[in-house]
Amino acid sequence: MKRITKSLLIGLICITVLTSCAPATAPTMYAPPTPINDHLPTVFDIEIESPASSERLNDPRPNIIVVLTDDQPYHTVDYMPAVKNQLMKNGVVFENGFVTTPLCCPSRVSILSGQYVHNHEVYTDRMPLGGAPKYDDSECVAVWLQEAGYRTAYFGKYLNGYEDIEPYGVVPPGWDVWKAFLSKNLTADDDVGSTQYFFDFSLSENGTAVEYPRSKDNFSADVITNDALEFIRDERDTPFFMMVGYYNPHSPIHRRAAAQGYLPCQRWRILGLGSISSAEFQ
Repeated sequence: MKRITKSLLIGLICITVLTSCAPATAPTMYAPPTPINDHLPTVFDIEIESPASSERLNDPRPNIIVVLTDDQPYHTVDYMPAVKNQLMKNGVVFENGFVTTPLCCPSRVSILSGQYVHNHEVYTDRMPLGGAPKYDDSECVAVWLQEAGYRTAYFGKYLNGYEDIEPYGVVPPGWDVWKAFLSKNLTADDDVGSTQYFFDFSLSENGTAVEYPRSKDNFSADVITNDALEFIRDERDTPFFMMVGYYNPHSPIHRRAAAQGYLPCQRWRILGLGSISSAEFQ
């Protein structure tokens, strides 16, 4: 595979965000592993079928890609050679970053809106204090860039409760291409950690639910990566903004048998999880 070149991405701005609920302290640095030369395709690898047009090459607007991972410890980047060799070495790495609310939905809304949590008022992952239904998506970075002539695309995890707005998933304002996970059609295995969001999942593809049955070829990260690569190829002559939100690596959702009897205190209710009963923890 050939690497992405300037003729294709025209001054690519790529932002990788490792989302984690770990304490906001300087990361412990681990000895890097042995370099790996061969790896699966990522958004940093692409076959270049033809260069961008001369008109696009003279367009000063950069392409923008935002990549989000879920619950990923910082030190695990040592085992991601494409990220280290192609992004970190040629970019800026923030090793002591902070967020005001280290929950999934509030943080993602802050990225989309450019606002602090107390301004966009999505405080938690679930209604009534948060979740997708609480978010006013009429003003966000996708809308603004679309108005500036960008093609926009979203692939992967959006906001918690997104499918509660409409069962098959609405397409929020500002997105030309939309492929977001629908969590209600996903499965999870009890007591062995979560397989949720990885296999046997569904996507809202521009407002139509499409199922991806369990298969070695249907690993969710591979599916949305391939979609992202296709979008890059198709839009090489147009300035584009693309967000890719992986569920990986994520933490286990279901407790193991060893955790039997360890119920959280009732303060978990303030996180907007009032619909969870104690029976679900037993």
